[in-house]
Amino acid sequence: MLKGADIAYHVDLGFSIRVDNVSVSQREGIRGPHRFSLKQWWSVAKNIAHTVQSNNLSLVAAGVAFYFLLAVFPLFAGVISLYGLLISPAELTQHMNFLISVLPQDSRFMLEQQLLKLIEKSDQALSFSLVVSVALTVWGGSKGAQALLIACNISYRESENRSFLSALVARIVLTLSTIAVIIFALLLITFLPELITLVFGDIMPSFVTDWLSWLLLMVIFNLGLATLYRYGPHRRAPKWRWVSLGSVVATLLWLIASYGFSEYVSEYASYNQTYGSMGSIVILLMWFYLSAFIILLGAAMNASLEFHTEGDSTIGPDRPIGKRGAYVADNTPHE
Repeated sequence: MLKGADIAYHVDLGFSIRVDNVSVSQREGIRGPHRFSLKQWWSVAKNIAHTVQSNNLSLVAAGVAFYFLLAVFPLFAGVISLYGLLISPAELTQHMNFLISVLPQDSRFMLEQQLLKLIEKSDQALSFSLVVSVALTVWGGSKGAQALLIACNISYRESENRSFLSALVARIVLTLSTIAVIIFALLLITFLPELITLVFGDIMPSFVTDWLSWLLLMVIFNLGLATLYRYGPHRRAPKWRWVSLGSVVATLLWLIASYGFSEYVSEYASYNQTYGSMGSIVILLMWFYLSAFIILLGAAMNASLEFHTEGDSTIGPDRPIGKRGAYVADNTPHE
C-alpha cells in the first residue's frame, strides 16, 4: 500500500492528471452517483451542458430521428412476422395499437393504417416467407440501430473503432434485441390482465390493469436504455450503477415529453395545415427527434457521472486511470 507518495497518471489525450499526497480512499474515488455532493452535482450539470453543446447532440439526435423514421416500418414488420405466430390477427392488431398509443394522434393514425396492411400481408404469407421477411426487416431496421450506436459513442466521447464486421454484428444484434424486447413486452401485457383476474378475481378495476400495463412497459423501456448505455458504446462496459441513473432520468423525461408533445400537437400545432399530407410524417419525425435527444441526454448524463469519479467505474477488477478502456473512466475534469 502506498502512502504519502506522489502519484502521476498520464493519459494520451493531450493532458496529464496528477494526484499528490492523497490517501488510498481518496484515489479510489466515488463509488456511485448517490455519494456525490451538491458541488459535484453542479459540476456534473455543467459538464452535461458542455457535452450537449460541444458535441452538437441536438444535430446528432436529428440524424438518429431520420434513421428511426426509415427503420420504424421494417422494425414493426419484423415484430408482426414473429409475434403473429403466437396470436391471432385480431389480437395482433389490438396489441400493436396499444403499443403505438404513446404516439401523437395524427402519426398514430398513419402507423395504424400501415400496420393493418402489414398484418394482412403477414396473415397471407407468414408460413412461406418468414425467414426471408425477418432477414429483410432486420437489415432495414438495423440502419436505425447503427445511428443510435454511433450517437451513443459521441455521447460517451468514444471513437467508432469497430471493424466493419463487428459494427455489422452490433447493429444486427441491437435490432434483433429490440424486436425481442417488444415481443416480450407484448406477451407480458397480454397475460397480465389474465394473471390479475386469476389472483384477484373481478374486483380489480380495468383502469388499474391499464396503469400496471403502462408501468410494466416503462420498466422494460428503462431496462432497455440501461442495457444500451452499458453495451452500446465502443468501450469497456461500465458497472450497472453508472448507467442506472441516466436511464431512469431519460425514461421520466421521455414520458413527460411524449405526453407534452402529444397535447401540444392536438391543441396548438397546425402541422397538417402547414405541411398538408406530409403533416403526419413531420409529427412522427419530431417525436422521434425528441425521443432520440432524450436518449442521448441520458447517455451524456451517465458519461458525466463517470467523468467525475477517479474510481474505476468499469466492470472487472479495478484498474488505474489510463488502463480502463473508456474515455470518461480514464479522465477527470480539469481542476
